[in-house]
Amino acid sequence: MGMADVLQVVDRIAKANTFKVHFGGGEPFMRPEIVEVTAALAQRNILVGVSTNGMLVNESLAERMRAAGLSSAYVSIDSVDPCVHDGIRGRAGTHKKALACARRFVAMEVEVFLCTVISRRNHKDIRALAEFGAANGIFKMNAKIFRPVGNGLASAAELMLSEDEAAQAQASIAAVNKSGACRIIVESCPCKPEHLIVLPNGDVPRCCYKPGPLGNVLRDDLRSIWARVIQGPQCPGILQAPAEVAA
Repeated sequence: MGMADVLQVVDRIAKANTFKVHFGGGEPFMRPEIVEVTAALAQRNILVGVSTNGMLVNESLAERMRAAGLSSAYVSIDSVDPCVHDGIRGRAGTHKKALACARRFVAMEVEVFLCTVISRRNHKDIRALAEFGAANGIFKMNAKIFRPVGNGLASAAELMLSEDEAAQAQASIAAVNKSGACRIIVESCPCKPEHLIVLPNGDVPRCCYKPGPLGNVLRDDLRSIWARVIQGPQCPGILQAPAEVAA
């Protein structure tokens, strides 16, 4: 979508009384228009969040996003050990940049979540990650359990948790939440009736992991699309978070 189309979608989102818009990816900051779009949403009293690996977020961009009205930033940090994080991300220096990004937003009083995908490489680091976040002024974590979909299919054998490892991860999350030092929110699946997933071309799939649009925000009424999501069958790929983790 070009900028004119994006601003048209922003108007449609506002008219549908949308509470929050969250930019995901890929990497949202690869789109230079993100500051302008954030401002357009914030001016319509819509909360704006963004998920980022932090690689492109320098001091200037962070300040422009704050001034535009960014309310929350989810920064991907997969380990307290830079070597482990960089190994997961496949590029040296990513841990350093992610941490610098998180610290910038914390200093600017933007709500920051430490975001991690729990896999065999880091499932023993959950408590350490929570303590690391708290030490840097981040008191909320958004955790996803690795699932073998998309690009993750090729690494399933290496990264997918065994039943014992998953149980250990769940116990660690429960212990951290009980301690009160940091709140870990386990994201089970984005396929929920209160969410709409909008792809770069405007298509709205039932699930971001399974193609097949329910409509397109450029041509279809947003409320009608949302009704199809609510009334339609539950996505077959949905994963529910265990009660002891989500509680």
